[in-house]
Amino acid sequence: MANTTIPQLPQAVTLSANDLLLLSQADGVTRKALVSQLTNLLPSEFDDITVSDLASVGRLTVADGPVSLPNNSVPAASLPAPLVPLASVTPAADTISYFTGSGTASTTALTSFARTLLAGTSAAAMLTTLGALATNGDASSLTITPYGGTVPILLTKAAATYDARAFGVKADGTTDDWAALNAALDAIDALGGGFLILPVGVISVSDTLTIGNGSNSQQSTKHHGIVIVGQGSGTGSEVSNVEISGATRIVYNGTTSTSKAVIQFAGPLHSVGLINVTLDANSKAGIGQLNCHITQGRFDRVVVKNFTSAGYYLTTRTGFPTGVAYGNADNTFQQCYAFGAASSTADGIVLTSGVSTATTLAGNPDSARNIFTGGTIFYGGASGSAGCRVSGADNNLLQEVVFLPTGSNTGGNSFYFTQWPGSTAFPLENAFINCTGIQGIGGLSGTGKNIFWPLPTSDGVTQPLSDTNIISLTYGGSMANVRALFADGSAGAPAMSFAQETVSGFYRKASNVITAAISSTDVFDIRANEIRGPAATSGAGVTGYAGSTHIYSMTRSSNDARIAGFGSVIIATGATSGPTSGTNWFQVSNAGVVSHNAGTNTIVDASSHLCLRSYTFATLPSASGAVKGVWVSDRNKPAWASGSSWYYADGTVAS
Repeated sequence: MANTTIPQLPQAVTLSANDLLLLSQADGVTRKALVSQLTNLLPSEFDDITVSDLASVGRLTVADGPVSLPNNSVPAASLPAPLVPLASVTPAADTISYFTGSGTASTTALTSFARTLLAGTSAAAMLTTLGALATNGDASSLTITPYGGTVPILLTKAAATYDARAFGVKADGTTDDWAALNAALDAIDALGGGFLILPVGVISVSDTLTIGNGSNSQQSTKHHGIVIVGQGSGTGSEVSNVEISGATRIVYNGTTSTSKAVIQFAGPLHSVGLINVTLDANSKAGIGQLNCHITQGRFDRVVVKNFTSAGYYLTTRTGFPTGVAYGNADNTFQQCYAFGAASSTADGIVLTSGVSTATTLAGNPDSARNIFTGGTIFYGGASGSAGCRVSGADNNLLQEVVFLPTGSNTGGNSFYFTQWPGSTAFPLENAFINCTGIQGIGGLSGTGKNIFWPLPTSDGVTQPLSDTNIISLTYGGSMANVRALFADGSAGAPAMSFAQETVSGFYRKASNVITAAISSTDVFDIRANEIRGPAATSGAGVTGYAGSTHIYSMTRSSNDARIAGFGSVIIATGATSGPTSGTNWFQVSNAGVVSHNAGTNTIVDASSHLCLRSYTFATLPSASGAVKGVWVSDRNKPAWASGSSWYYADGTVAS
């Protein structure tokens, strides 16, 4: 039945699902609706309407009487089925309806400010409404000028953190997580960098995990600013003092190769890091961590294990790629460890350059200004291995690092220097502060010098050293050919040559002997109660001033002050360029002759005769006695000259 107004029905009727109803609300508004559209209405919402099994038969029984809807409600019959829940909400000023779930709805405030913001036709218009400023493209920083101020302030966003598990990393020790880790790195790179958080567990990788894609010709185009963070560095009885439970361990399960690494930072690359992670080379990868041309990297509490070539390998590209001005430089390693070297010839830390060894390092990249603080480095320990191997490197600092051979292996070096063929000054100016190593120092340092403070010791025993280009700022124990700038008072320092020095200054030459040198030549020694000029006969082993006019020693014996010389002792005045250049000087020769006035006037001869002149109480007697005067002999017998002979008081002619 169609076009029938319910209030005009004389009696109850039955309507089909497709019949059209005219529904009058209490406020006089009339709505049209099909019977089928009333399926979501509750019977209590209408007067005199009974819904009878409409879902199954599609019919509605309506009793006689007016039909009305609750005041201010939306007739559900006029809404599409998905919007029917909105019929249950009550409209009000400055509100907006929204769905709270499936089949339910509610309202919330919609202020005039919110309406103004939504009325913006562009992002710029909305930012203006908000009083906000646009950032750079990746929203990594924002420069603002405070209200009323004149100085811009640079604001940087906090780095984001990303859970590796969200990218499919399982860390179950069985699943190959290499692809998932690479996907995570690339995704974080696309978001502008941040922290990749690794879960607790064993992360198996089928190949080297590589951060960056730099090469000899170009800077890395990705992964700058990514830091990988684990949950701990593992457990193990051999490292129970540094590893903790709840570990993150990356285990290499790829092809066996000494050139492979568990993790590689492939630069030129900057602002990367690795924290709280164990890198297990699994006796397959040669290197635990490989840093190639990295700067401003941070590596904290990293443990490398089971490596066959080197624990930590720092190097550079073959030169500076276009637009790159840094080498492998300005990185920090704090409390990093190396354990369980899988080869007896494996090194602990290697600091070098990727430049050809025949090429000068001046103007080329090398490993420089890297800092290692704390940690213990176990290396192979056999011949050919080194705790720290240094070649193409300068100005690196290692402090409080302990270098120990693995097991009972012998023959290696705690520190080993390889002079760079293309730049013999390298390695230079690397400093080792309070480091410990029990296998000594080997190789040949660069002529630019390397510094230990103090020399490495184990249980108080200083290690032997034979390289004069190694400088120790303190000195301990017995060592050969090492020059200590500051003595520590211990005995046993050997006599040393200054022949290779090109500077002037003081150095400790032997036990209780300090020597001064000028332009590579020893000038004098300072000893107990003595200042001595060096000479071949003095036991110094060097050539010094030994001429007839230089002081050999100034000594104090009892209450006497003594001056001794290999040649003459001269006291001069009026000298302009040397002790013998003036005309007024007093000389005692090594023949025992005392003279003055540039040696022309003899006061005492070789026989200790005092000579007096007649006019001055003068000189030695003439052989002829022709000069009149008074003479006192060495037997205290006065004599005088007659003009032809000398006579004693008893008239005897003096011989």
